[in-house]
Amino acid sequence: MKDETFFEDCPVDNTVRVSSAQSAQRFQALGNCSDRLVQAAVPRVEAQPSVVRIIGVKAEEDTGGTKKKSRASAKNAPIDIEDRKITRRPIEIRPYDGEIRQVAARYRIDPLFLHAMVAQESSSQPRARSHKGALGLMQIMPTTGAMLGVAPASLFDPATNLDTGARYLKKLQKRFGTDFALILSAYNAGEGAVERYGNRIPPFAETQAYVTSVMGRYGNLRLAGGPEIGIGQ
Repeated sequence: MKDETFFEDCPVDNTVRVSSAQSAQRFQALGNCSDRLVQAAVPRVEAQPSVVRIIGVKAEEDTGGTKKKSRASAKNAPIDIEDRKITRRPIEIRPYDGEIRQVAARYRIDPLFLHAMVAQESSSQPRARSHKGALGLMQIMPTTGAMLGVAPASLFDPATNLDTGARYLKKLQKRFGTDFALILSAYNAGEGAVERYGNRIPPFAETQAYVTSVMGRYGNLRLAGGPEIGIGQ
């Protein structure tokens, strides 16, 4: 029987990708398409990693029905996932965070700023008392508390102390604007001291160190916890 030719010309207009020249011979229709055939590159097969390098996989291999330890030393052998200790970064729990956030929202103050002040002033100790007589979490002087209508004994209550300290900060803000350094200077050294030195940080070593420390704490908290609203208007 005479061979029949179904396609005298190549039936495709574009190039045809084939895995090899031999594979094209399997298709009679491509018999006249030799100038349009393009051999595809053989894909590269990546070697599989050794199981002894994968954490959690035991360094064993099955040989003749018996299990045999790999030649990897015990020092470099992977650790069974059941025995592996997972080290997690501890979650920082800031003392009195709930109370601070309530006060911060009430007076539009960044809670991180209050956290920085509380950590600096009293190390978050509600019964703290300084040698000068400042009391509680934010180390408020009894005269300052009295000015704001709060009795000295009440300043040992965390919520009352935080509320009093926040109100005092807003009072200082109205007098010195939103300059954190001046507000902190007035909180530490007194409003009169800041004014006497031309509304600048007084040249007192304690006050300068205080401002630097609180602002440093505040900056670190913002980096760790994200920026918030500062001291609002």
